Amino acid sequence: MSGSLGGAAAAAAARALLRWGRGIGGGLRGPGLRAAGLGGSGSSEHLDALVKKDKVVVFLKGTPEQPQCGFSNAVVQILRLHGVRDYAAYNVLDDPQLRQELLVLAGGNEE
Repeated sequence: MSGSLGGAAAAAAARALLRWGRGIGGGLRGPGLRAAGLGGSGSSEHLDALVKKDKVVVFLKGTPEQPQCGFSNAVVQILRLHGVRDYAAYNVLDDPQLRQELLVLAGGNEE
């Protein structure tokens, strides 16, 4: 996905992001981004703690600078569009345990 999201695509991505964010809740360092230790119990309490640590938290495939899927890119574009620069980003491709916890909590399959 190149460039920024336009009208309908941005609105659809924003709705998907909001739905996804309500259901679930290694770190990356960069301008405005905070990394956090992921050592956890493998439970929804672990995810709950991660989500409550920061005002805005995203779980991405890849990093904000290099998203590895279209949805992750859409999330990053939406945050940039709205001027959100202070958020915690977790790359699920770097942490198989975190990725599995998210899949279990969401009750879905990947890809």
